[in-house]
Amino acid sequence: MRKLIICVLLFLLGSGEGSMLRATKSSATVFLKALQMNIWKGGSGVEGAVDMIADEIIHSGADVVFLNELSDYKGENFILYMIKELKQRGHTFYGTETSLSVGILTRYPIEEQRIVCPPGKGSNGAVVRVLLSVAGRKVAAYATHLDYRHYACYMPRGYNGSTWKKMDAPVTDEATVLEMNRKAYREETIADFLQKVQPDIEQGYAVLLGGDFNEPSHLDWQNDTKDLWNHNGAVVNWDCSRLLYEGGFKDAYRVVHPNPVTHPGFTFPAGNKAVSVDKLTWAPEADERDRIDFIYYYPTTFMTPEKAWVVGPEYSVIKSEIRKEKTRDRFLRPKGGWPTDHKAVMVSFKLKPDLNAGKEKTKTKPLTAGATTFKANYFDKLSAPLSNGLLYSKAVYLKRNRIIQCMDVATNGEIYYVQIAGTDEHQLNVLKAAPNVTKPTNYMVLEYFGHGTNMAIEETDGETYVWIGSHGNKGKDGAYGGSQTVSRVKYEPGKKVQLAGGDIFHLKGTRNIHPAVNPGKDLLGVQYSKNISGVNTRFFVIYRLSEAMKLPLTDVKLSSLKYGGELSGDVPETSMELTVRAKELSQLQPLYEISVPDGELYFQGYDIDDQFVYYYEGIGNDNKVDTPSRACVRVYDKNGQLCGQRKVAAIADVNKLKELGLADRGYMEAEGIKIKGDVMYIGFASRKMNGKSDERLANVLRYTND
Repeated sequence: MRKLIICVLLFLLGSGEGSMLRATKSSATVFLKALQMNIWKGGSGVEGAVDMIADEIIHSGADVVFLNELSDYKGENFILYMIKELKQRGHTFYGTETSLSVGILTRYPIEEQRIVCPPGKGSNGAVVRVLLSVAGRKVAAYATHLDYRHYACYMPRGYNGSTWKKMDAPVTDEATVLEMNRKAYREETIADFLQKVQPDIEQGYAVLLGGDFNEPSHLDWQNDTKDLWNHNGAVVNWDCSRLLYEGGFKDAYRVVHPNPVTHPGFTFPAGNKAVSVDKLTWAPEADERDRIDFIYYYPTTFMTPEKAWVVGPEYSVIKSEIRKEKTRDRFLRPKGGWPTDHKAVMVSFKLKPDLNAGKEKTKTKPLTAGATTFKANYFDKLSAPLSNGLLYSKAVYLKRNRIIQCMDVATNGEIYYVQIAGTDEHQLNVLKAAPNVTKPTNYMVLEYFGHGTNMAIEETDGETYVWIGSHGNKGKDGAYGGSQTVSRVKYEPGKKVQLAGGDIFHLKGTRNIHPAVNPGKDLLGVQYSKNISGVNTRFFVIYRLSEAMKLPLTDVKLSSLKYGGELSGDVPETSMELTVRAKELSQLQPLYEISVPDGELYFQGYDIDDQFVYYYEGIGNDNKVDTPSRACVRVYDKNGQLCGQRKVAAIADVNKLKELGLADRGYMEAEGIKIKGDVMYIGFASRKMNGKSDERLANVLRYTND
């Protein structure tokens, strides 16, 4: 165990000639299997191990294999030697040697490899980054070796994790266990990784991290397992897994198999009958089984783990005896002998292709897109932590106890909000108030318009007009969405408008459309969604606002609509096809049009100018204080090239949100973005207890170029 500095990482890799990507018949989705294997002392721990490793790689059907604890074999780098062995068996793999004890074999060419974290002081740990492509997606894959020393999970089992000697009694106090755990350099390496991985996350890459952490997961040491496997009542929130979850990463095996009691997924020690038990165990009188080999991934909408296996023998070492497991883990049994003292892990990932793959774009270059360069200090400030200086308006209770959908800011500083009217799902309240003014009384009501995902105001000739999706459709759950038109409605407090109003616009062949306007630059934007080969894709079409306003009215036949029937409404439930008088935007030549696949989070609004589209996405934390809410702004140029991406760091600090009075449990859901010259406003819905009432509140953060 002391020499098991194991790092094995399973990643989704790039597509290439000879790829074994498994695709559905429609080619809308591909499936990629990745295998992690610790080969144990360079393949010298078991007689004939090197041949077994080659055979198991092929037997597993893996597309990508991460091997660690490597050393030269027969005077040749192990990775290069293994490539030859696999070639002789009729399988082509690629790989690049490193100076570390970790290596990658893949059926796809490696675009880039570099050492991210060299071994620390006495830690024998390191991180290697590899960049690949799969189905048009960039994948930044990180492999890590973590410090094998101070193996603190032995302490509750009655063994000293530093000396490997039996103690007088088990130590189950969490603070004492973690004190020993932190004598190693494991959490320092993970903290370093979490800093250095940020550029890949911000550029929208798929990111994976895996290896032998020499430390269990906090997910496996809670109340449900405290009396199992010689935990002896201990509940321990292990550092590395906790840090990764706080950083937004997920444990792939535990996502597929969430129950650690039925699917513990033990990877050490393997019950390898080819060697004597005394070479496999370090706590001979204890049940030392644990899952210490992991595959972590950063969640995206285009990549999800579907299946996960323990690869290797169904036997483990328990109190110096090799016994068959009685768990419900899914095993892939070896074809022949097994080469190592660890079991391997394999995950099959489901991946949606990038429909824009092959187009000229420069996603690998942040803040640059061809000839168009995007640079704004307010954009870079999105990485700043929360402070009073960012608060434009906070903790505003609107008309009903419901979250906001979007917002805009007028030239006089007043805020316009859109809010679904509580249980009156058919109504959108459009409210106006100065910053920090709660329960505003100045509002109008739009009925049967839709969900109100994006709204914009236009101030002209002393009047204010609200641009918003209209002619919404009632779903099975009673909520409205799928707007078929856009309305430009004069803001008139106290007025109620049904279905649509004012100037009505239509874009042929679209549904679920949302407007944005930039009157200063004479721009009108329309966003709509379509499912292309199984991938939800968002289209942004930008027109001259003045040209759109000059369009003649024409008869437009809409798709079938269902609306009405609410107890608080005055319209019975109706299903019908409507013909409306509207301005048909398809008669115009767009200034530009782009399409992008959905981001990793939920779409929460957008804004436009003559060069860029500002795409806003996010997700709340469901009041789970140990998991931060997330939000991100992406900037695309008019050619659809990603110019930059920034996470909103201000909402990640749960304690600071509570201190400044925005949210008491960290819930901050992104809702609306507006660019006003050199200022960016972003909206958030938050939750905070007021007595026994869990109130939904509106907040606006302000980022400037100052």
